[in-house]
Amino acid sequence: FPEGSFTLSSTPSRAMRGGVIVVMGVTGSGKSTISELLAHKLSDHCNVLWKYRDGDDFHTEDNKKKMAEGIPLTTEDRLPWLRAIRTDLSRWLTRDNEFVVVACSALKKEYRELLNGDVPSQPQVYYLYMRGDFDLIYDRMQRRENHYMKPDMLKSQFAILEAPDPALENAVVVDVNASPELIVEQALSALESHPRWRHDFGLPGPSVQL
Repeated sequence: FPEGSFTLSSTPSRAMRGGVIVVMGVTGSGKSTISELLAHKLSDHCNVLWKYRDGDDFHTEDNKKKMAEGIPLTTEDRLPWLRAIRTDLSRWLTRDNEFVVVACSALKKEYRELLNGDVPSQPQVYYLYMRGDFDLIYDRMQRRENHYMKPDMLKSQFAILEAPDPALENAVVVDVNASPELIVEQALSALESHPRWRHDFGLPGPSVQL
């Protein structure tokens, strides 16, 4: 792991309610790669297991077929998918000392509100927004293989994207124009700097230098 100034407090010995990090953004932004790496790093340094879930696994076969054919999904298409993810996340949020990082586009604020459930800013749900410009991500998509999402559909995702406002949502932002290892380091630093992160997941305990 690259040397840096990031420190992460160890998890308290008392039981804590489970937590979720949703790694969000348009297709091709690296959500799955970063989610899996982030889960490993958090597990190594928090003394609890952070698991990884890929939101694509919750898509219906009809949705996958539409995307493979280059047909953008509508909100109506996405709602059953988002509800299925929310059902899965609810299990984590009701367990003690169990945590998950899930890759999910969560493009619109109303989608994130659905994932949050009844509480508009669920304390144990954090959003990590993978920010990148169209040209960079489109170039990545053109070189991507073995994925059902067509690069030409990227434009439709940018068209509906509502980037989270960290001041209003439980969110942090990282830029995708870096190596996966550096992005994870930046993500960890951003989470550590979040005013609620240390309360939810990191108090008390000594810091661990990465």
